[in-house]
Amino acid sequence: MKRFFPILCLAALSVHAQELTLSDATARALEKNADLVVERESVNIAEAAVLRADAAYEPTLRGDARLRKHIDPVNSVLSGAPLGELAPTVRSLYTNASLVQLLPTGATVSVFSGVSRDETNSFFALLTPSWSTSLGAEVRQPLMQNRRTDPARRAIRIARVDRTRALSSLRRTAIEVTAAVERAYWTVVAARRDVDIRESTVRVAEKQREDTRVRIEAGTQAEADLAQTSAEVERRRGEVMVSRENLIRAENALRNLIARDAGDPIWDRPLVLVPPARPANAETPRAASTSLQIQHAIDHRPELQELAGRLDRQDVAVEPARGLQPDPHVR
Repeated sequence: MKRFFPILCLAALSVHAQELTLSDATARALEKNADLVVERESVNIAEAAVLRADAAYEPTLRGDARLRKHIDPVNSVLSGAPLGELAPTVRSLYTNASLVQLLPTGATVSVFSGVSRDETNSFFALLTPSWSTSLGAEVRQPLMQNRRTDPARRAIRIARVDRTRALSSLRRTAIEVTAAVERAYWTVVAARRDVDIRESTVRVAEKQREDTRVRIEAGTQAEADLAQTSAEVERRRGEVMVSRENLIRAENALRNLIARDAGDPIWDRPLVLVPPARPANAETPRAASTSLQIQHAIDHRPELQELAGRLDRQDVAVEPARGLQPDPHVR
């Protein structure tokens, strides 16, 4: 029974072990990372800001209605007031509606109409109640200031730049999380191999000690040599303990990246890493020139795109002030 006890323990550990591939670890980290959650919300806010800025070109319908009753005393016999009153009573109702459309050129087109009704009890009023209507259209196009840009176009450009920056920041955070998971994953793989190597050196040292003991018993080697081999065995066992501690630290670092919270079962289960297999017909990529690699990095680095977005936003903010001053390059 004692022989089968280690086997049963290993079987129990294998049942509750957590198999983990590199893609699974990356997906778990991208799903639970708090920084990515914040960056996703920032992208949603930037998208909403773009929609809000584009709404400036939606037609605006406005309506207004006013009802007024007033009595204005007049110190004259010709006030037209009924008998017993100081002044005539005037009731007026005014309603209007307008449709305003902003054009991409900065022009504003307005179409408006209004209806009013006036009623009075004055003796001099020939027609009461009286109705009046109005209908008109107006076009305003800036010729100097705001011709090149206006607050609406500036807000749209800023919103789009902010959206690009938010996407670049999200991409940068995702790359950083993915790189951190890959480093932690392969660190665990390397730490386990290091443990195996250290344990194999302990076995080699123990074999050398046994060989030394046999030679001492045979009288072909001095007994003092046994102390040296024993010390070597203990030294290598100490290296194994250090290597195992490094392995535990590496596994905990990987768990910290992929665990959803403190109660995640992955903290209590041993990790069984499944490194991705390299295809048999995989070809080694040909190294590109240094200049092409540098240009590729410049074109695809999200942090550089984020910095470029900041510069674009500053340019949008500076452009209106620059438009008020004469261009020094134009003569």
